[in-house]
Amino acid sequence: MLPSGPDRVVFLHSTVLEFLAAVDLRDLLARADTSQDEISRVFDERSRDHLETLPILCSADHTTAWRVLARLAPQRTAIPPESTLPLRCLAETEAAEMAYLERYQDESLRADKEQEVYDRQEKDWAYQHLRSWVLGPQDAQEAMRFAWLEARLADIEGAIQLCRPVLMTRYLLAWHNDGTPVAKKQEELLRRMLDGTVWQQVTAGRTASQPTIENTVSAENDALVRRYLHILDQYRGPEFARQVDVERTRLMHMPHQPERVLDLDLPEYPEDRNLAYYRAAFTPALLGFYGSPNFCHGDAVRALAFSPNGQLAISTSDDGLLILWEVASGREVRRFVGHRGVVYTCAFSPDGRWVLSSAADHTLKLWEITTGQEMDSWEVGWPVYAGSFHPITPHLVVAALQNGTLAVLDLHVRTHYATRA
Repeated sequence: MLPSGPDRVVFLHSTVLEFLAAVDLRDLLARADTSQDEISRVFDERSRDHLETLPILCSADHTTAWRVLARLAPQRTAIPPESTLPLRCLAETEAAEMAYLERYQDESLRADKEQEVYDRQEKDWAYQHLRSWVLGPQDAQEAMRFAWLEARLADIEGAIQLCRPVLMTRYLLAWHNDGTPVAKKQEELLRRMLDGTVWQQVTAGRTASQPTIENTVSAENDALVRRYLHILDQYRGPEFARQVDVERTRLMHMPHQPERVLDLDLPEYPEDRNLAYYRAAFTPALLGFYGSPNFCHGDAVRALAFSPNGQLAISTSDDGLLILWEVASGREVRRFVGHRGVVYTCAFSPDGRWVLSSAADHTLKLWEITTGQEMDSWEVGWPVYAGSFHPITPHLVVAALQNGTLAVLDLHVRTHYATRA
């Protein structure tokens, strides 16, 4: 009960208070100047095991979850063996990781991110805690181990389940149900801890006779291909549909190469590959697309510039972003955020370390390629339609302004010193 005025009180459920505490704690964790005492009051007190503050905090996003688990790691020896806190935090962490990974539809990009998430060491102690749950006291008699497992089952009644198979594929890889009472109870505990889909995925992977996910996906893709070609036949004619199918078949039977974003297009089309359509419709010279299917600009693309060594390219757009691309694969490397409105042009410095952007918000901005950080910004009073580095004296740049002038700027002093019509 909290006072709300001179003659009124408000009832707040404890979960609401825990949520509000998690919001504040998230801000504290993100601040580099935060006193450790402020955080320790939540992380180091024994009451943390029974509250939902830290699990709620883990649900915010994957990076916050990793910070929470890293902060708890030094306290792991003080966490009771029967504590459910590691499970509750891991369940929220895995859900946040899944939300992060679902942004990546391209298989190779997702595989890279999957590995990055899989390798995070902040979670190791929590998974080890759950592993010890399942295996139980190793030197104890069977009756004691059975009682231990039953107690853990009772503790997690109604708890959120793990949605990724990491516990089984990394920490319990050798475990199997050998038919003993303890093993059956272990399986019951695992089924309670893991989402049903994850359990099926893990057990199917350990049973060679079961149908594979790849076969199911292949059958679905074949059906999509037939449907797509039928639509092309109706709207573009049978000859065009035939050309697309021939080109698709040719691409599929080319020697296997690592997946490239250049080869991909919108995910709702067959096999995530619609390049055959465009090659047949326009020109066989088309090699692919930067930005398909996952990382495209949100509006019209205005300009593109290659780095001096030809390995990178950067684009600008009406969406206010600059996006850096890897030329060979078409992968997005990073985004540069800071302009308000249309970004008209971009240019690499002669040494390839910097990018200059010009925009409708009356600014020129200087960006560091390796970090994506905005290093400087110059307000020139008019929309800037183009900007370019001097090839020999790169701290001098020329900007084309809407008022019909060319502004020359010295990036060392941050003051443009000459304007010529």
